[in-house]
Amino acid sequence: MLTSTGQAIATIAGTARTLSGRAEQITQLSTRLTTSAETAAQRAATVSAATVSAAAGDASASVQTVAASGEQMSATIRKIAGSAASAAGVASTAVTNAEETRATIAGAVEEQSATTNEMGRSAGEAAASTGTIADNIASVADATAQTRTHSDEAAQVAATLSRTGTELTELVGAFRY
Repeated sequence: MLTSTGQAIATIAGTARTLSGRAEQITQLSTRLTTSAETAAQRAATVSAATVSAAAGDASASVQTVAASGEQMSATIRKIAGSAASAAGVASTAVTNAEETRATIAGAVEEQSATTNEMGRSAGEAAASTGTIADNIASVADATAQTRTHSDEAAQVAATLSRTGTELTELVGAFRY
């Protein structure tokens, strides 16, 4: 039994050495794996840091580009808004001027219409007056004809009176003392 126990102990001791060697190999492997993992982590961190840094630089440049574009668009929009406001002012002035011109033209048309109506009324009165004037001229012509007739008669009477006066003067002259 002792032999068997010695053999068992020897077997256990051999197994323990084997296990110890294996444990040492596992420890070395674990150390190498840890070192490799640390190296890989450092490389990954370095790569990740470089990638993140490059991405951050790209993002920063993109943000600056977008900000500059935003400022340019804002300036352009302000210019457009200013131009639109100016154009609206010009359009408002044009509309006001057009309205004033329309009002002036409407006033002139109204005055012209009133003047035309007055001219028509005056022309109607003048036409009526023309008939009256024509009648008056006819009356004057008749009166002139009558006056001429009476004038001719008066001239004949005057000539008769003149002859009669001459005859009387001659008759009276015959009676002189």
